[in-house]
Amino acid sequence: VLDPSKLGINVPLEQIVGGSVDECRRVFFEVLGGERTPAAKVVALNAALVLYAIGTYSKLEDALERAGAILRDGAALRTFERAKELASRG
Repeated sequence: VLDPSKLGINVPLEQIVGGSVDECRRVFFEVLGGERTPAAKVVALNAALVLYAIGTYSKLEDALERAGAILRDGAALRTFERAKELASRG
């Protein structure tokens, strides 16, 4: 069982539950754009779990640091925007 608090993530569910479509869109772009929010911590943890599970990192802590860095520096948003551009070309 994973205890997020042991990785420094103490985010109550109420802080990350979505609302309207506009609210969810705003949070999505905040997270991908590097804002340090409770939602960003949870997204980083989810991404870290994937990186750890597929063997990219042997320690979950290292995977979490990398996932957080990708979000903080805006790389995730740039990748999303590039994918959106490519998809629009059909």
